[in-house]
Amino acid sequence: LLLLIMLLFLFSSVLLMMSTDKGSRFLLDRALQSQKVIRYQYESGNLLQGIILKNIVVQLKSTDVTLDRADVSLGWRAILNKELHLSHADVRNLRIVNKKPPSGKPFSFDAIKLPFVLRVDEATVDHLQIKTATSQVDFNDIYLKDALWSGTKLKFEDSRMDMGYLALQHATGEMDFIGKYPLNLKTDLIIPSLKSLDIQIIKVVARGTLDTLKAGVATRTPDLLTGWVVVHPVRDHVPMNGELFFKNYHLPLLKEQKLFAKDGVARFNGDIQKLLLTLDTDLKGEQIPEGKYNALMDTDLK
Repeated sequence: LLLLIMLLFLFSSVLLMMSTDKGSRFLLDRALQSQKVIRYQYESGNLLQGIILKNIVVQLKSTDVTLDRADVSLGWRAILNKELHLSHADVRNLRIVNKKPPSGKPFSFDAIKLPFVLRVDEATVDHLQIKTATSQVDFNDIYLKDALWSGTKLKFEDSRMDMGYLALQHATGEMDFIGKYPLNLKTDLIIPSLKSLDIQIIKVVARGTLDTLKAGVATRTPDLLTGWVVVHPVRDHVPMNGELFFKNYHLPLLKEQKLFAKDGVARFNGDIQKLLLTLDTDLKGEQIPEGKYNALMDTDLK
């Protein structure tokens, strides 16, 4: 009975500390005092209702990860399983900086391995920047759901992000922050500049790395349009190339002509600054005789 009373007293004391700002700050400092990788400033809040940290710095051998501010709610898994479990997180200005000197390559990759298991039920990041001495890539309005980062591997479900010239929705997959960051992804892709062609949402299944991503694509305009694409997301101006295949397809161009292609292919090559498109297809329309046609055009994705 005495042992039970002592355990209840200890448990009540921990709960009391977790419900106050000072107690939560003490517990958090004690939990992280044995490591030198993470530095932070405690702003406010408590471990039961939510805690706000600022000026967070994670220093790895060749990479720095910094956050201006993080408003997080911790799950019990953080204590019971020695994991950092965020049931909710609102992160401001996350930066990943590669400290290696210029290598002459468009983008250099270093392993990013967390010294703990990070589990996130739901999180938002207003801005993510990945930067090296020679290049930088920016992501906006990131939303993560059911994410798990263990070692170098990140898994996520039903997430989204926006880069301005393209956006991802309902993204599910995994990425390994080692080598050239291999990834496996299923997502809905939105490219605003293609809305004039009635291309609203592109279904994507992608494999490869963050340096060279190969994907199969499909969309409806409302006819089915399929194809493949190779994209280099972290190289300057995001080079890309691919093909789209027309099978019994009504082209969303010159709609008054009711253009119809039974069999054809469109090829594209370039980057977000200038994308060259060529069309090689059979074609017929209201005032266009049936036959083989070629077309050449260019656009940008900004």
